[in-house]
Amino acid sequence: MSMSRRILLAAVCCFGGSLLSSFGQTAQAEDYPSRPVTMVVPFAAGSTSDLIGRILAERLSDAFGKKVVVENRGGAGGSIAAEYVARATPDGYTLLFGTIATHGINPAIYQNLRYDPSPISCPSHNSASLRTSLSCPPRCR
Repeated sequence: MSMSRRILLAAVCCFGGSLLSSFGQTAQAEDYPSRPVTMVVPFAAGSTSDLIGRILAERLSDAFGKKVVVENRGGAGGSIAAEYVARATPDGYTLLFGTIATHGINPAIYQNLRYDPSPISCPSHNSASLRTSLSCPPRCR
């Protein structure tokens, strides 16, 4: 099985969005978080990923006792946000609400990504499972 196919299959298993982060040694401290956390959503405000990300951010804020700020960085199928998080300081204060696009589809179809999805894909959490449909009026047939 090729590496691209493995990445795609792993992303499909986590479909619906994954809370992804590169936690460093600092993030493991007992006082984490000591300041607000930023959750980067790779799609525009109002999208399904944004809505789920905001619900999750609210619950994380309650659990952490610190604010979790949602930052939308849409564009390039989520690659802009994924690259931003991959280049952020790995201290656990910048989280990526990743999707199948950022960690499965983009690495499988784009040869020159500016980020490597492997280091920013752990730990992961399946935060939602969605069903979609396509409908058209009878005259479209």
